[in-house]
Amino acid sequence: MIQENVVVKTIATNYPNIQILLSGQLVISNAAQIKKELLTALTNFQSIDLVFENVIKADIAFLQLLIALRKSAIGLDKQVSFDAPASNYLKSLIKNTGLEQILLFSH
Repeated sequence: MIQENVVVKTIATNYPNIQILLSGQLVISNAAQIKKELLTALTNFQSIDLVFENVIKADIAFLQLLIALRKSAIGLDKQVSFDAPASNYLKSLIKNTGLEQILLFSH
């Protein structure tokens, strides 16, 4: 799904697992579209793996969305994992906000 400089698309499914690519501008102006896609995945799959590529921009609202997704998944006895962010920008944002322990990334 493409909307104003953001890409949210399924790159692999192996029910009950799904892998979703997030790239572009992961910011509040795109939050509604990102949230819609992630909630659909949470409803339909047991395990969600988020992959980050070519992240140009991200903000605190996006990080809050990831935290909310993880908390909702825990409440539903589901899993959400985050592949290591390829973007130094995203790594820096997570570190500067002090959210490294909450947003644990694999790799």
